[in-house]
Amino acid sequence: MIVLAFDTALAACSAALYDSGQDKVLSARHALMAKGHAEALPGMIAAVMDEAGLAMSAIDRIAVTRGPGTFTGVRIGLATARGLALALDRPAVGIGTLEALAAAVPAEGDAPVVSVIDAKRSEVYLQIFAADCTPQDNPRLASLERVADEIPENAQLVGTGADLPAFAAFRTQAAQASALPDAASFVRRAATIEPDAALLEPLYLRAPDAKPQRHIVTTTHAPVSLIKAHGHHAAILAHLHASAFDRGWSADEISALMAAPGTLALLAVLGAGEDEPAGFALARMAADEAEILTLCTRPSARRRGVGRQLVTALAQRLRTAGAAALFLEVDADNDAALALYRGLGFSAVGERRGYYGGSGESGGDAVIMRRDLESA
Repeated sequence: MIVLAFDTALAACSAALYDSGQDKVLSARHALMAKGHAEALPGMIAAVMDEAGLAMSAIDRIAVTRGPGTFTGVRIGLATARGLALALDRPAVGIGTLEALAAAVPAEGDAPVVSVIDAKRSEVYLQIFAADCTPQDNPRLASLERVADEIPENAQLVGTGADLPAFAAFRTQAAQASALPDAASFVRRAATIEPDAALLEPLYLRAPDAKPQRHIVTTTHAPVSLIKAHGHHAAILAHLHASAFDRGWSADEISALMAAPGTLALLAVLGAGEDEPAGFALARMAADEAEILTLCTRPSARRRGVGRQLVTALAQRLRTAGAAALFLEVDADNDAALALYRGLGFSAVGERRGYYGGSGESGGDAVIMRRDLESA
């Protein structure tokens, strides 16, 4: 079984590829970073696949840390895992960050392992494991005032909280392992976890950090970061496309389009503490004309100006590249999309009867729209 594991839960980003048949980590990447995980992770995944000489279709299972950790980092990892699982039709599993840390500690006799992450505010995230990494309790948020009394005397400590003054008595027993999760260290453990939908939910142990999406005011425009998408983003783009359309494009279809000359893709990532893929636009340019091949926004990220910003940025880049006109096709019955495009300077210049008849979506006519870029 080939397992792809990755982590973005704390101040590092990592990815690793493991072959359970050989019991061998085939390739791995790890980098320290406080932010920028959403941009770094796709490249890391592409790098470990290339180094192992395997295509994405060779993956049998996907594994990701699910928390506790930073609100932003946990969501990035889980969103990527879900996108890959959907695009590749493979199972995905989540592993607790505290368990991922414990998995990196070599067993020393019967000495238990205590994973402890600095949660700030005089608190830590804590979990105790047996020497073989079997959990002895549930992950929890604990006060530094009393937590040292809960730790077995011969325990090995691991994690970002191990150096806190409260654990000075255990300093000589600090585990010889990274204080931050590393996919290469927990990928073997992840290979033994049975897929369970519940394990792909974020594990937040502090209530204020777990704000349900329904509490977000969707009528205002959240900050959106736009990045240029590349081939290694194809699985994420496929997940976004499938969430927006009845007949989503596969990762292979998107990869083929992106590989064609003159193609440009922009990926939108929500900011303001989310940093999660929200939508993308894909366009193709030939001579001085360009066409938007698809534009989509994840349903839960709509009404935040994502589509507007994608089209605006795409038009600017295409104009800089030499395009004089930008075309697109839109369902004649999609009033919201028609209003959006008209507001962005597009005008109807034709129609295609029954254009969507074979798509499994509306089966309706398409309106051809055009925007002049020379005066934009």
